Amino acid sequence: MNRNNNALMTKAARHHMIRQLLTSRTGEITNQDQLQHALALEGVIVAQPTLSRDLREIGVLKGPRGYLLQSQQDSTSSRKHQTVTQPLKTQQLPHALQRSVRTYVTQIDQGESLVVVRTTPAAAQTVASDFDHAQLDGIIGTVAGDDTIFLACRSTPDATRVRTTLASAVGMTSPSRATATA
Repeated sequence: MNRNNNALMTKAARHHMIRQLLTSRTGEITNQDQLQHALALEGVIVAQPTLSRDLREIGVLKGPRGYLLQSQQDSTSSRKHQTVTQPLKTQQLPHALQRSVRTYVTQIDQGESLVVVRTTPAAAQTVASDFDHAQLDGIIGTVAGDDTIFLACRSTPDATRVRTTLASAVGMTSPSRATATA
């Protein structure tokens, strides 16, 4: 497609082009600037507000690995739910996350699909960043304060697996409320 045809492109055609790009380049497009550039290379010039509206209308989700179409998210989600009962081994946690969990975590608790991680004062942001970079299956987001991290998990079984894995990584006891033993 060339730039001269851009004015003639319908919203449906633009949505189709966005879907094609996101499907063919899964994980490569992580922000609107990159998507806007990829569209421009295809001869589609679109303003950022229009692109933002298009993404919302199409139902595109943004995660730690970039943009996903709802259908891609559903297939990823169903694969994760099939393996959710298998706990991670401590050795499978990335080194940086193992180190920060062992150094700073003082307590781990769970409420349904939320895992609450308590840290030493002023350490929560550092540990949460390590969780974000680790991109562990089942964790869909983190929120950190000064000494508390909320790990939002996709499901209660995911949260249980994450809590159990973290508790074993730092030698904590009690399955429902793990507190560091020193």
